Amino acid sequence: MMPISAAAQATSVQKDISQRADAVRKDSALSTEQRSAPLADLSDEAEVKISTTLGTRGFDAYKQYAGDWLGKLQSKGSSKKLRRNDDTG
Repeated sequence: MMPISAAAQATSVQKDISQRADAVRKDSALSTEQRSAPLADLSDEAEVKISTTLGTRGFDAYKQYAGDWLGKLQSKGSSKKLRRNDDTG
């Protein structure tokens, strides 16, 4: 079972990254292509932060049960995909 502090930290990361992604999506000065890179970077940042908190097994479970938002960060047509973290935590 995941410690409450780890769950709270993962939720905090989700809230922060989601708010920042919304700001990128709403920036009318950016084209779809220009939004792709910052959204991919936010996805990578979220993955690193959450996998560091939960470890590989915890992160895999998180992606399966609560991680739908991670895939939605990426803009359509982005070449980057949500990857499995290689740490052994």
